[in-house]
Amino acid sequence: PSSVKTDRANIENHVLPLLGHLSVKDVTRVQIEKFKLDIREGKTARNLQAKPRGRRVIRGGEGIANRVLSLVSKMFACAIDWGLRDDNPVRGTKKFREYRKDRFLDEAEVSRLLKTLAECDQHTTELPAVVAGIRLLLFTGLRVGEITSLRWENTNIDICVIRLIESKTGARNVPLNSLASGVLKNLCRNQKTGLVLESSQFDKPIALRRPWARIREKADIDSTATLYSLRHTFASYAVMSGQSLPQVGALLGHKTAQTTLRYADHLLEAQRSYSEKTSDIFRKLANPT
Repeated sequence: PSSVKTDRANIENHVLPLLGHLSVKDVTRVQIEKFKLDIREGKTARNLQAKPRGRRVIRGGEGIANRVLSLVSKMFACAIDWGLRDDNPVRGTKKFREYRKDRFLDEAEVSRLLKTLAECDQHTTELPAVVAGIRLLLFTGLRVGEITSLRWENTNIDICVIRLIESKTGARNVPLNSLASGVLKNLCRNQKTGLVLESSQFDKPIALRRPWARIREKADIDSTATLYSLRHTFASYAVMSGQSLPQVGALLGHKTAQTTLRYADHLLEAQRSYSEKTSDIFRKLANPT
């Protein structure tokens, strides 16, 4: 659902303003190249009023240009299937180079974060659902939307499993470790239905972005660490603990092994440490005391 929402927003905010006046059959490769550059240069960027006293920021840049380019390519692939044209003008258009943003928390940052969350519990400076949500993100590696939309009817604390009905890779069962299940047990008040992390408004998901910024600052963690960094943190430590990339991919719900390859460097470091332990054995055998 979140992907559908994003695609619709990109069509409304970027595709229609730049290409909406053209017929599907008339779009050329040259126009696609200009389309890509226009998004990068911010020609569709603007601020819109969203809610009372709020605003919705539409940004340009190379990253969003690449996302929209992929979307338009899929649209033209559908156009071919539907007999609206014979070729895809996006095919062969090079995307802008992007750099991986795999920010994860180091051991000291994780320690400070957990201490700050405990202080939030003690002094009630944040809603219990907020603190629980951040803990669940760290302890499960699930996506933010998967945690905030989690419902009690899809949660089985007795066998430590949650059922994700809607996720990027479809419905799946997620086994919970003891830390994650402990968070849910602390929240549970014999509820059978409803949101696990409910905001102050009935049946409305909790918003974690602003509370995370406050908690992150208290924990002395810089602003490059986003909520998504908690997912990277879980995955990185899972790999460094000795789990294989396919195992970690299964935990994260990755659709392809390629997505999990970003953690290959952590796996190499873990394997190096295992190799070093083996060398220690040989070293002791070579110099018996």
